[in-house]
Amino acid sequence: MSKSWPVFVVLALFALTACTTDGPVQPTPAAPRPSASPTPVSAAADGVVATGTFVSATAQVTGGVTVTKEGETYTAHLTDFTVSDTAQSTIAMSRDMLGVDDCVSDRYGMAFSPNGLGPGGAMPLSIRPSAVDPSYLKTVVIAKYPSGPPVDGVCYEPTIAVAPLNWTLPDPFPELAPAVDGGSVPAASGLSWTEDGVVLSYRTAPNDKPSTIAARFGLTEAELAYLNPERPSQYKDGQAYADEILNLVRAGR
Repeated sequence: MSKSWPVFVVLALFALTACTTDGPVQPTPAAPRPSASPTPVSAAADGVVATGTFVSATAQVTGGVTVTKEGETYTAHLTDFTVSDTAQSTIAMSRDMLGVDDCVSDRYGMAFSPNGLGPGGAMPLSIRPSAVDPSYLKTVVIAKYPSGPPVDGVCYEPTIAVAPLNWTLPDPFPELAPAVDGGSVPAASGLSWTEDGVVLSYRTAPNDKPSTIAARFGLTEAELAYLNPERPSQYKDGQAYADEILNLVRAGR
């Protein structure tokens, strides 16, 4: 029999930035851009900022999700939610637009660990301040909890239901321009990757600094942080780890 499943959720974040294989490109001068990190424009009003309805191939899950904003705090709420087997279910959120036939095991943007009951099914979302907004998260997923060790060729956490999220947050950087590689400089001496003339990503080199990386590509630090919302919090220490892959396009966020 189905039963309500309010869940308190703790989020663990993992960087999943993609890299292309076209290789480094010849740099061209970057257009002048502001060196300061501007405050994002069009701040969202408090209230409901996203909704989603669960779709399940086997009707094991019903209900939906709403995400609310209060100040800088975002909270997801399960609404009219039922699941047929809470003991065998887990919940996740992905930056991918997933379907009911997709395997969840390697598609997490955030992994949720059910940890008791949250009031009214509330799930506080731990969003990094540099992320500005959580709209890069596209799907809430209910998956079958693993019952044993992984087996080659078998999905470790098969999907039970998905709720695609429809966000209404305004664009915090409406004037964000495509990255243009201004060339290797001290503290930004890694390689960029391109596809069809678009600079997609950048691999950091030893002693790189986020401010210099941003300037190399005609971005501000705030824009670079926005494009990489799951980047580790060490971002703020003024250094970048060698061999990080930084996303440089809005679509890759």
